[in-house]
Amino acid sequence: MSFEWEKLPDVEVVGYAYELDLEYQFCEFLVLRKSDVYYWASDSGCSCPTPFEYHSFPGDFKSGNVIDALNALTEWSKGGKIEDNGLRTALMNAPTGTYALKDAA
Repeated sequence: MSFEWEKLPDVEVVGYAYELDLEYQFCEFLVLRKSDVYYWASDSGCSCPTPFEYHSFPGDFKSGNVIDALNALTEWSKGGKIEDNGLRTALMNAPTGTYALKDAA
């Protein structure tokens, strides 16, 4: 993960995952959180540019609750050899918050 997302005001980097064994390319998935809303995006390409270099927040991210983010990570990671750096665990252990509870009703 190259961009310094943690410098955005009131935004928490929940974590990121990436596909292993890629030569001179990248395929990454990033999850951010602001209040009770989760934001995620994926990016892939050759070694130049850097991952998420052309993404802006929040416009280039999908959003929803923690369950939506976990489902998106699961879908993204199908069929690849993935290192999730604890992202799946972080999402599974995250408090659901009012946003997620409201949507589940």
